[in-house]
Amino acid sequence: MSVGGASIDPLAYRSNFGFVHAHETLYPTDTPVEALEFVKKLRDSDETEDEQETISNLLEKLKLGGCRDTMIGSATLKGLSSGEQKRVSVGIEMIPRYKFLFLDEPTTGLDSATAFDVVNLLCEYASLNNACIVCVLHQPSNKIFDLVHEVVFMTRDGRICYWGPTRNVVDHFASRGYTCPSEYNPADYVMFILQTVGDSAIDELVHACEPVLAQKRMQIESLRQHPVVEIDEIFLKRRISIRKWFRELFRLVRREYRSTVRDLTVVVLRVGLALLFGTVIAFLFFQVGDNPAGAMESSHIGLVATLGIFALVSSAQSLIIAYSLERPVMLREYASGLYTVTGYCLSKDILEYPVVVLLVLIYLTLGYLIGGLKGNFLLLLLAMILVGLASAAISFLLAAAASTVDMGAQLGTFVLVIETLLSGFFVRVDQVPQVLRWIQWANPLRYGLSIMFIAEFHNEPGHETLFATNQINPDMILFYIFMLVGLIVILRVTGIVVLWLRTRKSVV
Repeated sequence: MSVGGASIDPLAYRSNFGFVHAHETLYPTDTPVEALEFVKKLRDSDETEDEQETISNLLEKLKLGGCRDTMIGSATLKGLSSGEQKRVSVGIEMIPRYKFLFLDEPTTGLDSATAFDVVNLLCEYASLNNACIVCVLHQPSNKIFDLVHEVVFMTRDGRICYWGPTRNVVDHFASRGYTCPSEYNPADYVMFILQTVGDSAIDELVHACEPVLAQKRMQIESLRQHPVVEIDEIFLKRRISIRKWFRELFRLVRREYRSTVRDLTVVVLRVGLALLFGTVIAFLFFQVGDNPAGAMESSHIGLVATLGIFALVSSAQSLIIAYSLERPVMLREYASGLYTVTGYCLSKDILEYPVVVLLVLIYLTLGYLIGGLKGNFLLLLLAMILVGLASAAISFLLAAAASTVDMGAQLGTFVLVIETLLSGFFVRVDQVPQVLRWIQWANPLRYGLSIMFIAEFHNEPGHETLFATNQINPDMILFYIFMLVGLIVILRVTGIVVLWLRTRKSVV
């Protein structure tokens, strides 16, 4: 890739290029003013009244003043219309004052007057910032077409048949025998011709454009041999500093918190289900731990194992879906150079981990009190929290690796089933085939259940048989805790690396 003949690294200079996607990728719980402020505050560290006035003026020019404090919304959250979301997407990319701005169908879904205002605003932006704007326009009106300086027409098989000033379009095609009627829009007429004429006519139009394309190629090669600009004079590389990283983290955590507070449906549902299932399970195992005979019963063991499994599955599927749905927004913002992958991941952890702890606490408290458990409550809680955090790390890794939401959900189900089956509770470790036995070393539920069994049954008569069957060594409890912490760290770091590789690939 080169600019003015000078080669550049797209990754290093990505913060100098803006791109508006055809499909909106916006944070649904933000308002238009918050979406623009988020970009502005990550670009500029200091907030001034002029900046606030700039955002307000931009919203007015985009005809978003009346809905500036309305949530953007999504398919499941009521908010702005699709046309208003499109204009928010355009406004977000105008905040950083890019030298190059690419837009995919910026007028699709807008009425003719609003579409003209958006394109006219882009022209003003190009003039004020000496910027180059490239956009795909479908069926532009005459007024919009007149605002465009240069236009490229492509055939249905992707070949270029015209590249030049808009004012020459009518004469160019008329010289080839295609005279545009006075009442026709030139853009509509040319596209109609390209869709209706035969292949031989298309080949002739493409052949007529070849001298222009050859000249463009010669200009590009000439510039590459003798660059006319110094990239560092017009572009800035993205620079990372500790202060900037913490500022990014603060803004991300603030947005994540705002999103959680404004859309409590998912959190309330998860807590409600934890209370419901925790109560049902607790009463199914009512006072199984209070055995006057002093012997361990299978139902007592089953309650402890069930609590560990609930800690594993309580957040997994919902997190995989949430991370997968949010990834397009993250990819766009990362490609714009707004923040780092590590900052984004840590901001998710800061808001998600307290929810995981709350769910685990609900399950354990109900199971402990109603089920009649007698073991060390804090040790049981520690084991369940670590299992829950490991499950959250696995969910993030699967969501980062999966291409679609469905793929992530399917992978999550498969992994959870494998972890449960190979935890040592359903199938003894010595019965697991050698080819699969290594999985136990990477299975957080295996370590979590070992800690929970030690906490609950270490002082119970007959625990030796249980421990021997499941290969649990009470003297290795610190090792089990260490392994769980290590798995959480390894899984989280791996998830961050996978997401970084995917985002890097999307930028290139």
